[in-house]
Amino acid sequence: MKNIIFLLLLFLYIPMQVFAQSSKKALESRSVSGIVRDEKGVAITDANILLTSIVDSILVKTNKYGTYTFSDVKNAEFVLSVSHISYGGFTQKYLMNDLKAVLSLPPIVLKEEHVLKEVYISKEGPLFKKDTVEYWAKDYIVRDYARLQDLLKRMPGISIGTNGTVYFNGQEIKNAKFNGIRYFSGDVKAIIKELPADIVERIQIIDDYGDESHGEIKRDDPVKTLNVVTKEDKSAGTMYSLLSGYTNTERYKAEIGYKSIDFMDQKNFKIGASREPLGLARFDATGSIAERQIQVPAVGTNGALFEKGRHNNYRGETSTNTAWGRLKGDHYYNGNFYNLGGVQRTFSESSLGEGILNENNQSDIKENGMKHSLRSILSYTGRRKDMLNLTLDINYEQFDQESSSDIVKKGIISQSENINKRLKTRKPSFFVNGSYAPHLFKTDGTDLVINYYLSSNPAKSTQSLEQRIIGHHSISWEENQNTENFNSTISATLRHQFAPKLKGKISVGGNLITENNNRSVFDLLGQQNIDSISRHYSTNKQTYHTKGELQIEFVRNLSLELGLTFLRLGFEGRVHKANDLGYQNSDGYLLPSFKVNWQMASRGSLELSYQQYVNTPLFRQLYALPFMENQSMVSYGNPFLKNVKRHSFNFNLNRYFTHQKLSLGLLAFLNISENQIVTQQKLVTDPKYGMRINNYYLNASGDKQLMLVNTLSKSFGKWSLKLNGNSQWTQMPFFNYEIEDLSKSLSTSQVFSLSTMLNKWLDLDMGTRYEYSKRASEIMPNVNNSMWSFDFKSNIYLPKNFRFSFNVTQRLIDGFGSSTPNNKPFVVNGNIEKRVFKRKNAILSLAIIDLLKQNIYPVRQYTTFGYQDRITNQNSRFFQLQFLWEPQNWKASRFRTDTRKGDGSFK
Repeated sequence: MKNIIFLLLLFLYIPMQVFAQSSKKALESRSVSGIVRDEKGVAITDANILLTSIVDSILVKTNKYGTYTFSDVKNAEFVLSVSHISYGGFTQKYLMNDLKAVLSLPPIVLKEEHVLKEVYISKEGPLFKKDTVEYWAKDYIVRDYARLQDLLKRMPGISIGTNGTVYFNGQEIKNAKFNGIRYFSGDVKAIIKELPADIVERIQIIDDYGDESHGEIKRDDPVKTLNVVTKEDKSAGTMYSLLSGYTNTERYKAEIGYKSIDFMDQKNFKIGASREPLGLARFDATGSIAERQIQVPAVGTNGALFEKGRHNNYRGETSTNTAWGRLKGDHYYNGNFYNLGGVQRTFSESSLGEGILNENNQSDIKENGMKHSLRSILSYTGRRKDMLNLTLDINYEQFDQESSSDIVKKGIISQSENINKRLKTRKPSFFVNGSYAPHLFKTDGTDLVINYYLSSNPAKSTQSLEQRIIGHHSISWEENQNTENFNSTISATLRHQFAPKLKGKISVGGNLITENNNRSVFDLLGQQNIDSISRHYSTNKQTYHTKGELQIEFVRNLSLELGLTFLRLGFEGRVHKANDLGYQNSDGYLLPSFKVNWQMASRGSLELSYQQYVNTPLFRQLYALPFMENQSMVSYGNPFLKNVKRHSFNFNLNRYFTHQKLSLGLLAFLNISENQIVTQQKLVTDPKYGMRINNYYLNASGDKQLMLVNTLSKSFGKWSLKLNGNSQWTQMPFFNYEIEDLSKSLSTSQVFSLSTMLNKWLDLDMGTRYEYSKRASEIMPNVNNSMWSFDFKSNIYLPKNFRFSFNVTQRLIDGFGSSTPNNKPFVVNGNIEKRVFKRKNAILSLAIIDLLKQNIYPVRQYTTFGYQDRITNQNSRFFQLQFLWEPQNWKASRFRTDTRKGDGSFK
């Protein structure tokens, strides 16, 4: 009987203990320590210890006693890899108790070897972890003097656009880090062209939610980030640059700069001046200097629309960092002064219900202006681990423009116009973005974050307009417009971990957007105000949200996020002159969302998501009285317009096949809109202003958009193959007079490239680009265009540090432009360069662009009712002499410690 009772108690006790253990919450982090010895029991110093798991990647070294410690390990299941230059390697997987805060591992014994052996992750392509994709630089071969961009081009899944934008499987990388710390202002285009490839140990593509160990508060939405992990002895450096260039077509560029970086200690200074022609067709310059130039952001009027002209730009930038106790700051300044002058010439055709309207427009434009930007990023960590992040942006922009346009309209209306304009605009603005994380909870897994955003964008402009419509009249106006915008947002997010595989968060917040627009127009001929065009209105939009979200991990690599948002939208607008409320409305919505994420071991990931959005119409689309936008366009609002609801579906697949050495990426976006706002345009003849377009706003259904982005990379021997492309299908409702129609369009652009370093003196790069566009509707003319482009590039490395580069491009245009003399342009660019000075850190080059002067062709932009054509700048051929000096010095960081995190930073 006693035995029976004992067995019964034991039977009840065991599951109770198991349940008690399983109900305990796993620790967020733990420390792992141990010792490394040789076969004789002697401690081994400076052994590399790499700990990796699905969320960890930490590298440390053993001290003089042979011991090591990892202080912030997120997962209790990990792999430990040990290497030393004089000993054999050691790799073992550990499955430890996730309830213990301190883990001690058994001693690790290494066998002595007399062969120099490098130990690192095997050459099996990228490694996928939870939020990180990692590449080892040793797996990829680049030339001497290569830059980071040359290394990235050889990595599967990574591509670089012609403007320097970096993509990972079709997703744009928007931020740059250096050993886990923001690289100056986070400019991706700068880091890939400035850093040498030989200092790089690893490349990481991160979905960055913010790193609390570096003073960053966790974000809800990740930022796709490029993190460069350098070799430990090259983790700090100084970079100088001196550039000068001149051409036979008054094209020049001069620049001098300095940068130094050591962990958070970063300083930068650069000034430059340049003159560029406007409206040149796209071309790929060759040579080392061209490959390392960072494209300067355009300022002023869109230069791509010019047929001829030039743009002068003078710019400067500087940055530094400060530290006052626990308050750290990074500060940046950027300034631009510019002037431009040129000719814009366009031809457009529109189908407007009653017939075809053709318009020829030639404009002479002169413009000068300036733009200044000042940014400070501050972070503070309190004694109680309270954290504050604050970003302050102050901007000022101004420009003065003069233009003279001759316009000839033919078709359903014949009319000639001459318009002279003088425009002055001033735009000061500021932005404040702050996050505060108070340390209120003692338990791990619970935190509160308060976010605040404030911005103001006032603008003041004065425009003088003289218009002469032959056969009708002449007008002379002076217009003054003042616009004030204010945007304020505050939200609070509470996160809590209920169980090891169950997390939740709730967010509440509000947004207020106000606009005050005051426009007055004075008739200089009649010496009176023009009330039909003058207006003064203000709007007020309020948004309140409450969002709940639950994250469930079903198995180790599969997670599900479910969300539900209650959204309250309020909107009101008032025209002050009419003393009328104008419009007022308030609506509430329940918006569901979900996201499924699957990590495919260490070689890929799959994500599916769905989200709903709601947008309110603009005030001028709602207000019933006519708004005269300008002398030739009047808008009539519709107070019965409904809010636009958009359903967004996203699909993201990243996969690397190890044995085939094949990287595959596929992105898909599907957007379906309800109550899409469309414009109904009617052409009327005004006895005073001549031809005029009236705009009417209506809700319509049937708006859909599907976009696919495909990437494929394949390596075989010395050859590398890549296929990058995007395709888009769009269905858009529109009105042509009283007739409602659907415009269906399909476009695709695919780029196939094959590259190799064939031997020590020859690089080859062959590519084919195919572009296709098609548009069809019931009442509009159909569009069917295509273009093939065949490219051949080569670098030839000659003795005595000479390099000869060239690229040849043949384009074949079918459809639009096929009847012009430039439907088969053959473009040849070349460059000869030599490295000079003792360290070979300077380059002298001579380049020729468009040797045959054929890089001139028509460009078409499609509009809702037709198209607009222009011809690129015909002054496309030039010779360019350039000199670049880039001395750099890299060494170990003064912040170096025995413990190095997986992102390259030191503890």
